[in-house]
Amino acid sequence: MWTFAGKTKMSNLLRKIAIGGAIVGFAAISLPAFGVVSDACKADLSQCTTEELTEYIAELSATLQALQNQLNALQGQGTTPSASTYTGIPAGFTFTKNLYQGMRDQDVVYLKKVLDVEVPDHASWSGTNYFGSKTKAAVIAFQTKYKTEISNYAGYTISCTGFVGKGTRAQLNALLSAGSTTPPPTSCSTDADCDTGYKCQDGSCVKKSADEITTENECTAVGYYWYNDACHEEAQPAQAGLTVALADDTPGAAIIPDGSLYNPVLKLDFTAGGQEVVVTGVTITRGGYIENTNITGISAWDEEGNRLGNIVTALTADGKATIDFGSNDLVIGDGETKSVTIKVNIAASTNSGTLNFKVASKDDIAVEDGVTINGTFPIVSNTMSITNGESSLGDVRISAVSVGALDSSSAQSGSGNVKVGDENVTIAKFRFTQNNSKEAIQIEKVVVYVEGTVNEDKDLKNFELYAPDGTLLASAEKAVDRYVTFNLDTPYEIPKGMTKDLTVKVDIVDGSTHYFRAQIQNDYDVMIKGKTTGAYLVPEDSNGNAFDAGTDGANANNYFRIKVGDLTVSKAATSPTGNVSPGDQDVVLAKFNLKAVGEKLELRKMNIAVYRTGATALTGSIKVRDADTGTTYLSVAASDSGMQVTTTPATAANLVTQNLSTYIVIGSGETKTIEITGTISSNATSGNTYTVYVGKFYAKRYSSNDYTYLPDSTTAYAANALQVGGVSLSVNPNAAFTGKRVAKGSTAAEVGEFVLGASSADDIRISSIQMKYSTTTGIQNVYLAKEDGTQLGDTVGTPSASGDSISVALTIPKNTSQILKVFADVTTDASDGDFYVYIPANGITAYGVNSSKDASGPSSNVTSSSVTVGSASLTISRAADAPSSQIVLAGEDGVVLDKIKFEASYEDLTLKEITLQLTTASSTLWSYTTSVAANIEKVYLYDGDTLLNEGGTPVANGLVSITGINVTLPADSTKVLTVKADITGSGTLTSKSVGGVQVYSTSTTYLSVYSSTGLMSSGITLTNHAKSNYFLFTDAAPTVTVPSGWDGTRTGSPASQEPIAKYTVTNNGSRTLTLTDLDLTVTLSGVSSSTSKVTNFRLYDSSDTLIATSTTSQVANATTVTVTFDIDGYGTTEEIAANGGSETYTIKADTTSIEAGESNPAQTTARLSTSIGGSKGYSSTDTNTTENDEVYWADSNITYAYTPSGSSSAESGLKACDSVTVYGATLQY
Repeated sequence: MWTFAGKTKMSNLLRKIAIGGAIVGFAAISLPAFGVVSDACKADLSQCTTEELTEYIAELSATLQALQNQLNALQGQGTTPSASTYTGIPAGFTFTKNLYQGMRDQDVVYLKKVLDVEVPDHASWSGTNYFGSKTKAAVIAFQTKYKTEISNYAGYTISCTGFVGKGTRAQLNALLSAGSTTPPPTSCSTDADCDTGYKCQDGSCVKKSADEITTENECTAVGYYWYNDACHEEAQPAQAGLTVALADDTPGAAIIPDGSLYNPVLKLDFTAGGQEVVVTGVTITRGGYIENTNITGISAWDEEGNRLGNIVTALTADGKATIDFGSNDLVIGDGETKSVTIKVNIAASTNSGTLNFKVASKDDIAVEDGVTINGTFPIVSNTMSITNGESSLGDVRISAVSVGALDSSSAQSGSGNVKVGDENVTIAKFRFTQNNSKEAIQIEKVVVYVEGTVNEDKDLKNFELYAPDGTLLASAEKAVDRYVTFNLDTPYEIPKGMTKDLTVKVDIVDGSTHYFRAQIQNDYDVMIKGKTTGAYLVPEDSNGNAFDAGTDGANANNYFRIKVGDLTVSKAATSPTGNVSPGDQDVVLAKFNLKAVGEKLELRKMNIAVYRTGATALTGSIKVRDADTGTTYLSVAASDSGMQVTTTPATAANLVTQNLSTYIVIGSGETKTIEITGTISSNATSGNTYTVYVGKFYAKRYSSNDYTYLPDSTTAYAANALQVGGVSLSVNPNAAFTGKRVAKGSTAAEVGEFVLGASSADDIRISSIQMKYSTTTGIQNVYLAKEDGTQLGDTVGTPSASGDSISVALTIPKNTSQILKVFADVTTDASDGDFYVYIPANGITAYGVNSSKDASGPSSNVTSSSVTVGSASLTISRAADAPSSQIVLAGEDGVVLDKIKFEASYEDLTLKEITLQLTTASSTLWSYTTSVAANIEKVYLYDGDTLLNEGGTPVANGLVSITGINVTLPADSTKVLTVKADITGSGTLTSKSVGGVQVYSTSTTYLSVYSSTGLMSSGITLTNHAKSNYFLFTDAAPTVTVPSGWDGTRTGSPASQEPIAKYTVTNNGSRTLTLTDLDLTVTLSGVSSSTSKVTNFRLYDSSDTLIATSTTSQVANATTVTVTFDIDGYGTTEEIAANGGSETYTIKADTTSIEAGESNPAQTTARLSTSIGGSKGYSSTDTNTTENDEVYWADSNITYAYTPSGSSSAESGLKACDSVTVYGATLQY
């Protein structure tokens, strides 16, 4: 006996596991519980019933697993791999092929390694390259876990079937990419260092040859193939014909409860060799100790869970069942393997027994074309035991609930209760009841039979099954062979003792006069599983009796009849509105949409008339024609009796019935648009209006086989009223064309714009336009163009002082306008000042397209806004948003130094070269060619976010010459270019120097700007050289901020050392910064007595270490004082690390007397505030070079030092800080 406590405990665990293993070995099955285990059973196994023994085995299995887990924990084993680490998969591997049940492939090995991590609760497997039912179940769990992601990759909502296709592969690869793989070891000392199937050779792990491998597990682990009890590097050649074998994952021996359905008993693999094979059926022979009558159903199922053929409900006298696959023949491609599972239903009265099934001989396999069948027969299943399931199985009852529809007689001859176009119609409800307290039930599949005369291909679409709470459970596009199959991705659970009604809805898309009813035809048309037992249950009717086919799943009042066809008439959205013009020929007066609802229609007659106001009638013919094809259905004289009425038609009786010369045929659900045309008299005036009315269509209904008036015999449908309008052309200057400037020497410059508008009655055609000019001096090559730039007419080379008439062909649609643009060349000898063009009175010749009415105009001169002619010019200056004077730190990149504004006048200009010059605040202290230049590594010029000088430009002798650019400077607008620089590092930088940048010169040697006439040597104004503000170049500088909670107003609490302020100092420079002095401004307000005061100011660092005291004694009686902290004088070295280092400082003071002198402290509100102040930025007056601080730069109230790189002496007494003034919190007492 071990004395070590840990080992004693482990020994006991091992003994328990050994005992548990022996018991499990007695019957190695894993089944759900069917009852409770009695104490007698646990004391003596011979006293157990079959149900108790099954339950006891399940309990012991769970105990065994728990003990194994505890043992692993004690031994330091059994750690679950990281969810992002996949062991045994080669680096860079991806899944590229579809994977499915029945196949063998090395990718299946890697698939299992991913599944081991992602769905670790799967059934145990050997890790071979075979894709069996266990692998499929694990893939389904994986697809359920990642359904959203896989659906996104696939492009549709997937069903979790266990098939590894496009979407699932994409998710697998995404996991491999995001995570990490641990490939097999590559280096080794012995074979034990290598993975299964590898050996150690010359210090490296190499794959064994097939001849060196003796076990199936090792063979398949490296992607080889195991058959004929040996390992092979090539897959086993398929025998010619069809090979039938027992599947590796055929169901094991199990206990089956009686009264259950679809129990898997035998799984067969079918492999085609040398050709495609079609299996049409299989004959199964029963074995074991059970009566044939206790087998109530035998069925065959493919790998996707689809039933092959019908369920055979009875065995022959010799125990055989022939399953004909019917229309579900199993088609197997050459070299492909597919599996078929045989499932059985057990009668509830069986109680006990054993059974197995076999394929007795090759003659029991039915195939097409006499294909050779190979295999070792008989192929026999494992033996199953039958137990009494009465005490454990759920009780399921099904009935059809009335949805308030029709009975059979009314459905076959009535007027109907639904119509084509109805959506989400409730056509059936089925009541599912869990009628005992044994177990909850889970509905997995519901098959609904649709009886009646409907055409299943087109009448009913989009079947949907809903839960009582409105949740969509499953859907199917249409019925197939009259059956609608609802496969529920997630089983619908009904708790014990509960009843739930599931609703079937559908869209009615066709089928006038057809009728139908939806029902559950047979008990095997639903698949319902017990949640606890996992067994499929036999449904009964609502009274607990056997489910009668065609009766119990149907309701006598759930018939539907699709109503007879109808016609809807509506005014088309494109029906004309507005005006027509005198003389319009065959103008469209109206458009109507005609839609056949429910069945195909043939329209043979229609009622029609035109209601008019005013004395002038339509002339010519009134026509009805197809708006799309132009087919004429009716043409009658407008003068025919009753075709034009002067009283508004109240009903269709006020219209004229006309026989259509060509019938209008409209398919069910289709819409046909008709248009009615007429001719407007040239004598019509603006007092005339015309409105078309239609109605009372005489129609033949194809399905109903009758004739009737549709939509009815009374309604008259009106189009829009069209009014006769005048025909005119408006001419106006375009108000948007204003303030335009044109440079001398410009070609094709726009010099004018007009807006030409057609009235609403008719299109206007313009044949000529006369153009006149304020002057012709310096103007050449005048031409007209439309808004899109299309030229109208010819170009006038030399304009005439008396004007020029330009022939054009321009049509402006009615009620629209067209912009007319005028272009010209402006020569260099043109006069400076305003120039304009105008259209003289009656300068445009025009007429109405349909009415031929004269539309010439305008009535008086119309002048376009003038343009200003002048020479191209450019002004260069510093932009308003250029950076202010500020500190620049050593080593910074992309620092904005300046923004340069370019303002071009008269025309677009092009900048091709510019030279920048560095500047200095003091040429005596810092030469821009050397000292300031040492601060700049490279200069960059940006147009917005676009870098113009790729790679930057270095400084040469204080100048930066940027060439090879091509920047458009838009006319009469602004272009801003940004100058940025990379700053040199500490040691190279001229510490404490002050400088900037500017545009060097307008000389063409240094600035290249081009106008339309070439390089500009004049006309460029450089304002103050666009000079930037000055910058202080330094190695380190403090930034002061207030930490969160120490700004705004705080409540003070008097104490001898109360924190009254906190400030954070950050060093973004590249050198360590040493803080030496700090001047704090302190203000006390709200008190009136001289004895109300604050004293004893002290400065602490972030670790609450005192680093300085102040010589300032107090602040009292509404005064402001400066509290000075001499940090280095106190003997403290306060350093702040470079590159973002920071330190938060706390100022404390004695505030116990802050309201000491107040006569009524309760009514006094003392306020104590602090700040770190001073000045910042360039200072032209700070010229004292005898001090150590920065010259030409304002001083803050914070003093510091740093040592530049490579220097042995510090720069001290520095005071530059960009963040002052910084205000701390106001403490209120």
